Amino acid sequence: MSRDLLISPLGKRLIKPHATAGFGRRFLWGLPRAGGLQLVWRALMVLALAACSSSGHGPDTLPQRWGDLDVRVETRPSPPSPGMNEFLVIITDARGQPGWDCLVALRTAETDPWKQAIQDGRVGVFRRAALVARGERAVIQVQISHGDQQTVLHFPINLAPGG
Repeated sequence: MSRDLLISPLGKRLIKPHATAGFGRRFLWGLPRAGGLQLVWRALMVLALAACSSSGHGPDTLPQRWGDLDVRVETRPSPPSPGMNEFLVIITDARGQPGWDCLVALRTAETDPWKQAIQDGRVGVFRRAALVARGERAVIQVQISHGDQQTVLHFPINLAPGG
């Protein structure tokens, strides 16, 4: 044991590096290093994949195309439940560039007035809350004005079960 010890200039006892090198290379928490690291790595990957997995439901709405614009609607919460929900209308052109130069309004019933959505900067995302219910209010109507053209797209909503 004495040959594995060194004395520092300050008189402290030090262990020679070779005396513990094998232990540090071979073990992690009492397991062989390769197996221990692999075990930890695999556990972290399983946890990461589980955290990122979907909840099993499909999209809230299906995307639609108008002219050269792709229009998607997302909801918060997802899937939407009856009551007030936030809608995000995401518009991109054929090249994938944001459709920021559009004017967007929403409603969920023919008798409702159009409510203009608020644009999130110039990124092609428009937000608005609207009342959702089974039946007539299970379709979000999106009015889009682009230049001198205007259209209304209807997006049926997949409501959360039991709501």
